[in-house]
Amino acid sequence: MAARPLGKYILIKLVDNAERIEKGIILTAGSNKKRAYGEILAIGKGVESNDIKVGDKIYFANLGIRQAWDKEAIIHYNDILYVLDE
Repeated sequence: MAARPLGKYILIKLVDNAERIEKGIILTAGSNKKRAYGEILAIGKGVESNDIKVGDKIYFANLGIRQAWDKEAIIHYNDILYVLDE
């Protein structure tokens, strides 16, 4: 079953700290408390921005998670802090 976010919400795949270390991103001492890094899986039709697209890797506000499962979460577009350019 596929999920499709509504409005200005975004479905992301959460990436844990171990994967971030392998990619060469430096972690701070408190960074393992909450996951705030993920990959965009789907974007609601209410998001009117060319800044993000499916597949982008993003950092988002820790408290911005609206609904979280084991490996996926729904966040609001405004909770995205920045997109990682590869």
